[in-house]
This record gives sequence, structure tokens and C-alpha cells, in this order.
Amino acid sequence: MKKRLFFMTILVFSLLFQGCTQNYETNDSQTKLQTISMKTSHPYDQSISVKAINLIKEVDGIQQAVSVNTDQDLLVAFKVNHFKRFQRQKIEAKTKKILEKHFKDYQVTTSNDLKIFIETEKLAKEQPKQNKKKFKKKVKKIIQLSKEQA
Repeated sequence: MKKRLFFMTILVFSLLFQGCTQNYETNDSQTKLQTISMKTSHPYDQSISVKAINLIKEVDGIQQAVSVNTDQDLLVAFKVNHFKRFQRQKIEAKTKKILEKHFKDYQVTTSNDLKIFIETEKLAKEQPKQNKKKFKKKVKKIIQLSKEQA
């Protein structure tokens, strides 16, 4: 009887320790930057936006990004990883510095605000349906909204 109890306790403890020692490393597919795909028929050439997203892929802590541009403005909105949320201002400053260095001809606006991200994503998806004037007006509106909340 004592041997049976001894083996049962060893079995319970081994199962307990085996369950507690799981590998908690993040999966590479979870940490990769997700980008919002854009269609090719836009009022403005969006190759600048794609280049901007590729540049900020290098910044640690960015989970998802979306970008649109006009002939003068470049608007980049992104989501920050949950564990980097206390460093949001540093990450935003770093991305703005990188983008301003590479796109000197554009007025660069970056935002990590979720509302700005959603509005920019919606604009990127609606883009082919709009003419240049309406598109530029909506971009200006989102930029103004991002500056008000700052």
C-alpha cells in the first residue's frame, strides 16, 4: 500500500512539474509585423507608403502598420505590441525620425493611436473609389485629428 501511494505521489508531481515547465517563448509568426495590403489603382502612387512600412518594420515593438500618402503628406499609423505599450512615445519618436530622414520631400505624420490607425486603414481600403481631392481632404482630416489628440 505504501509503495502504491509513493508511486502515485511521484506520478502526480512529475505531471505537475511537466505541465509547469512549458516553453513560453513567443512564436515568430506572432512577432512579425503585419501590414495592410493596398490595391494598385489609387489616386496617388502608394509606393512611398509601402517603403515607409518596410522601413518601420525594423523598429522593435511595432505590431501592425498602415500608411497612405498624397503628393505632400505621408501618414503612418501603427499598433504597438502589448508589452511595449509603456514605450509608445519613444517608439513613435523613433519611427518619425526614421521616416523624416528617408522622406524629406513629404510632411511626415506618425501616430500610435488606435482611432487614427482604424481611420487610416479604412482610408487605405476605400482609396480606389475616391478622387484625388476627396482623398487629400480625408488625409488632412486624419492628420488634424492626430495632432488634436496629441
